[in-house]
Amino acid sequence: RLRVGVFRGSLELTDLRVKSEALALVLGNPTLRVKTGRLGRLRLHIPWKHLYSGKIRVSVEALHLEVERIGDGSSPASDEELVKQMREAKRQAIAVRASQLVDLVRQRDEEQPPPVDAAA
Repeated sequence: RLRVGVFRGSLELTDLRVKSEALALVLGNPTLRVKTGRLGRLRLHIPWKHLYSGKIRVSVEALHLEVERIGDGSSPASDEELVKQMREAKRQAIAVRASQLVDLVRQRDEEQPPPVDAAA
């Protein structure tokens, strides 16, 4: 189910199914799979008037996941190796998000007209 208040900047999704590959994508670990997953409610609030300076709020309620480890045909990695892989994936995800943020700021700066000099 979906409830939208576009002009108020609100979006609410309820009773969502979590895809089996979602955890592997988020954590960057292909040896984990969501066996069953449900998300009770996801709420987004986007302040359109202050899109660049305001805070986007995301609320997640009732997330239930049953996760299983799957093999890829190779020998199973140790827990230490899995933690190392997950940390590296998280570092890469942070780098991507930081790059996206820099691009958004540049785009915003290019779209704004230059300041008018009052002394001229």
